Amino acid sequence: MEHILTLINVQIYLQFIEKKNILYDLVYNPSETLFIKKGKEIGCKTLNGYEMLKFQAEMSWNLWTKSTE
Repeated sequence: MEHILTLINVQIYLQFIEKKNILYDLVYNPSETLFIKKGKEIGCKTLNGYEMLKFQAEMSWNLWTKSTE
């Protein structure tokens, strides 16, 4: 169940979103939040936070291990 503030905030943001927009939600669990779901319904390109989490983990690993891979 979505938190009530999430429901309210998504409704506020949706009035400004058009099909040409790209939506990026930093949340990665659940992978499809209400924001992402509504964006897809509008026809927007959507991304969740998983790729950013993965990239940050890789960069952190490289920093701490001095790895370049």
